[in-house]
Amino acid sequence: MGSGWQAQQIELDLKLISSPMKAAKSPAFQFYPGDFLSSSTVQLMEPQEVGAYLLLMCHAWQSNRHGYLPSCEDRLRRLARLTVKQWQRSRVIILDKFPEVSGEPEWRYNPRLVREAEKQALRRENLAANGRKGGRPSFKDLDTREYLDNESQSEGCKLPPKVGQSKLESGSLTKLNGS
Repeated sequence: MGSGWQAQQIELDLKLISSPMKAAKSPAFQFYPGDFLSSSTVQLMEPQEVGAYLLLMCHAWQSNRHGYLPSCEDRLRRLARLTVKQWQRSRVIILDKFPEVSGEPEWRYNPRLVREAEKQALRRENLAANGRKGGRPSFKDLDTREYLDNESQSEGCKLPPKVGQSKLESGSLTKLNGS
């Protein structure tokens, strides 16, 4: 009887973790393969540990709080799709990537995902601010705009060719032997 209640609780927790996101949340995070593959921790992981880590990162991103997961190990194990035996063997290396939140022991987080969420939130705020200004950031003084306009037209400063235009047509290549 206790196991049925526990299964219902886990199902409820999974729904909370992967509930539909609010409009302000991003559906994706930047993934840097070079950083991931060069991580000394990832290099030491067995294939099922790499898969478990990626699954936990995806669940952490989909949570109501980007980058965070509940700290209950049985729930984490199930989200990572590992057996009890696999979890016992792999838990230390996986949980190393999700430390407990200071002052909130019921939560774990992935520092990189939290930083990515903060970067995305800042970018959204900047884009919204620029949108309120008419879609483009305004120059604080006209001299800067004039300088940029003059600089792009100055001798020796060639603009890159337009799409479909050859480098010769754009003037960025000089004819050889005066022909």
